[in-house]
Amino acid sequence: MTKTSLVYAAIYEMQPVAGEAPAEDRPKLVVFGAAPWDCTRSSYAEGNVLYRLELLSGPFKVPATGYAPIVEPANDPELPDANSVHWEQPWYDVTRAVVTAPIAPVSMRGWFACCWQLQRVEGLSLVDTSRVTNMAHLFTMCSSLQTLDVSHFDTSQVTDMNDMFNGCSELVALDVSGFDTARVRDFSSMFASCSKLTWLDVSGFDTSSAATMANMFNRCHGLRALDLSRFQTAGVRRMSGMLWGCAELEWVDVSGFDTSAVRDFFLMFADCKSLTSLDLSSFDFSSAKNLNLVFRNCANLRHLALPEVPIRWADTVKMRGALEGCAALDEESRAAAARIGLEA
Repeated sequence: MTKTSLVYAAIYEMQPVAGEAPAEDRPKLVVFGAAPWDCTRSSYAEGNVLYRLELLSGPFKVPATGYAPIVEPANDPELPDANSVHWEQPWYDVTRAVVTAPIAPVSMRGWFACCWQLQRVEGLSLVDTSRVTNMAHLFTMCSSLQTLDVSHFDTSQVTDMNDMFNGCSELVALDVSGFDTARVRDFSSMFASCSKLTWLDVSGFDTSSAATMANMFNRCHGLRALDLSRFQTAGVRRMSGMLWGCAELEWVDVSGFDTSAVRDFFLMFADCKSLTSLDLSSFDFSSAKNLNLVFRNCANLRHLALPEVPIRWADTVKMRGALEGCAALDEESRAAAARIGLEA
């Protein structure tokens, strides 16, 4: 039987059960299926509670390309960071999502982006992801999700995982150990601000196609250890903010990194306040253009192993405050930094 990439959705309002006073803001539910009739529901059970459903919108066809961000320019053109961003998908304010029938999308870009009230996603096992090429922003800012099972995802065709779990600040566990990432080019901000994760197994990631890892683990405050020893980074050009703000990180293995193509190291290890030792002896800074604040506020970092080759100085190389706030650094490490021209 030929798989179809068609996906339909319908949005419902969950009516209060008998005897309850009507809520001012009734929770909403989005239902996914492979055909319009898959999305037709009159009730929704949660535990022992049965909710009546009132159709608000749909069923409608979900775009095959997923949902893109809509940027509204700021009033002040000199402050581009003040631009406001929202998403095209019409179910941004749902609290529950349910997949009721097998679906096989080709893109899941932005499906749940900024669904900050979303508390649970049911039926993900019915999603065949074997043809999906884009998972960027899939769960961006789903800050109410506490559990999420993506362990069955077939990611063998995915090329973009940018922002995939960024802002999932309540997740306490996430199993991505089975992800096939051989085709992924963009890992930027993939796990950023997953602040309650204490463990994350990415040791099996194939990163041979990667071009950027900027902010990949940014502000993962709870992570204690991270094994990146198998990461292939020969094609990576951006590592800015990669581990920035991993305040509880006590151990990370980046000893095998090939950084010969990396241009941007800005804030790469900044605010990693629990690191005491870091082996960067394999690093190559020959392409570096920005080393600003690369180790800023690594307050307990005592030993820093650096490469022997001096950084090639040019007016275009930024190196301000590279070792700012590294008060515990031993003399050997300071001498090694001075030898290669790394500014304090």
